[in-house]
Amino acid sequence: MIRNISSQKFLPEAFLWSLMAMSALALTYQLRWFFPFLWDYTNGFRTTVRLVEFIVQLASNSVYLLVCYLLISLLRRFKTIGYFDNSSLTVCKQIAWSCIGLGVLGSVMAIARNLSEVHWNDWTNFIAVANLGFRTVTQILFFKEPQTMYFLVGVLLFIIHDFTGKALAVRSENESFI
Repeated sequence: MIRNISSQKFLPEAFLWSLMAMSALALTYQLRWFFPFLWDYTNGFRTTVRLVEFIVQLASNSVYLLVCYLLISLLRRFKTIGYFDNSSLTVCKQIAWSCIGLGVLGSVMAIARNLSEVHWNDWTNFIAVANLGFRTVTQILFFKEPQTMYFLVGVLLFIIHDFTGKALAVRSENESFI
């Protein structure tokens, strides 16, 4: 029983450290391929899309590193105090914004990879723009390369942030009343 409890306390932080290591490794490899790409960069549609993909991948892995670091600091803070406080709420909000940012970065990459399916020549009037815009968003961002999970996690973390903030306010009121 004691062995199981100690592994439960150690496992989330070890998992986050391993995610940070993998993300740092991916960032290293992407930088290694990015610099030769810049030296051989020629102007054109395919190379521009590849440049966008490189930049988005570098930014995404940097945000992954940030989120892992913030989660580790949040876990350590929770282990020392035993509950969330105002600084934990700030970290939770930063993680939520990072998740929204990852969703936006993933959407940019999905659109850049599938730009040929947008059919720019058919965007002639308002009805065509609305129809093709809805079709493009649903086909690319929801079915082909879904990015909605990042947005859902971000919204969930904002809800947790608000709930925890209200719980802390009630707790401080109760402590001041007693």
